Amino acid sequence: MDLSERLDQINKSNITRRNFIENSIKGIGAAVASSALISIVNSCGGYNSNPTSPQNSGGSSVTLDISTSQYSALQNVGGTAATGANSLDPQGLLLYRESQSAIKAYSRQCTHQQCTVGAFQNGISTCPCHGSQYNTSGSVVTGPAPSPLRSYITKLDGNMLTISPS
Repeated sequence: MDLSERLDQINKSNITRRNFIENSIKGIGAAVASSALISIVNSCGGYNSNPTSPQNSGGSSVTLDISTSQYSALQNVGGTAATGANSLDPQGLLLYRESQSAIKAYSRQCTHQQCTVGAFQNGISTCPCHGSQYNTSGSVVTGPAPSPLRSYITKLDGNMLTISPS
């Protein structure tokens, strides 16, 4: 088929430049909308089969000196602190001085969509992604989080706090 026959065939099918552009834009729009919808569905899907386990956890213990300025609030019962990523938990830890002899440690990984929860404010840690809230026992106060924060084993020896996998 030569070029003139091909052009005749295209002209007979009533495809105009305007129709071609309109149809192309509609197709591109549909593809973009589908992609956006898939992203939204995946972000709210709760697909993790074990949401209380930190992702990429190194598993080694972490030792902190609570006499340093960063953790000095933990010297008093009721004091709280938050750490950044570390070898035990890639999203950091929430720490709470429960008694004179005990400090609790929790993962900062939200059990809903694995976002990093904030430090305790008035005894509540809030997830910035969907608003889940946890108390100083690691329990869910407000959902959509389905389960408590992962807790870690702690040992306090003077000013040295050792946090280990549970």
